[in-house]
Amino acid sequence: MISDFSKQIKEGTKKSHSMAENTSFVASFLRGVIDQKNYRQLVANFYFIYHELETEVRRLEDDPYVGPLKLSALERHDALVKDCEFYFGENWKDNIYPTAATKQYIARIREVAHEDPKLLVQENVGEVFINECNESN
Repeated sequence: MISDFSKQIKEGTKKSHSMAENTSFVASFLRGVIDQKNYRQLVANFYFIYHELETEVRRLEDDPYVGPLKLSALERHDALVKDCEFYFGENWKDNIYPTAATKQYIARIREVAHEDPKLLVQENVGEVFINECNESN
C-alpha cells in the first residue's frame, strides 16, 4: 500500500519537480555546481523551515492525526544546527536570516498547524514516500 501511494505521489509531483529542477539554482545544485554563498543560504533556510515545522509537530503531539505518527525520526533541526555552526561559525544565530520566500513558507506552516494540523503530516511524511520511490527505482 505504501509503495502504491508513494508511486502516486511521485507521479503526481513529477511536473512540479521537473519545473523546480529546471530553475537555474536547482539545476546548478543538481549538477554539483553551486557557489558557497547560495548553499549557505539554502542551509539557513532549511534551518528556519525545520525549526518551525518540528516546533509545531511537537506542539501537536496530542493531535489525533499528527501525534500518533511519531515524526521525530524525520527531524532535521539538530543536523542543521551543526551545518549552521560549520558554515557560519559559533555566532551563527546572529549571522543567518530567512529569505522572503522562506518567511512566507514559515508563515504557511504556522497557519496550517493552527487551522488544519493534519496537513503537516503531508509535509513531513511526503519526503519519506518520495525517498522510498526513488530508492525502489
